[in-house]
Amino acid sequence: MHLNIKHRTSYNYGAKVFLEPHHLYFHPLQREYLTVKSFDLIVSPTPSGSAARLDIENNTYHQCWFNDKTDHLEIQLNLTVEVKEFSPFDYFMEDK
Repeated sequence: MHLNIKHRTSYNYGAKVFLEPHHLYFHPLQREYLTVKSFDLIVSPTPSGSAARLDIENNTYHQCWFNDKTDHLEIQLNLTVEVKEFSPFDYFMEDK
């Protein structure tokens, strides 16, 4: 099964503000039954810099930073994933 996911977050400010660095957690967790086919993250205003990073728990996130003040911030995501059949109950419980 293929899932096409579109997400949009928009902030409008009453005056120009300085945006601190943002950590954007939009990337799906790595799973054996999930394959990312396309991932397009669009940030407006265009960040001065950005990087894909891993946090301490091995989650992928995108860090972006800005040098100029702005009166808005918009984040758009277009994501396509392939999900293979799986059982969420496929594990073994142990007594400890």
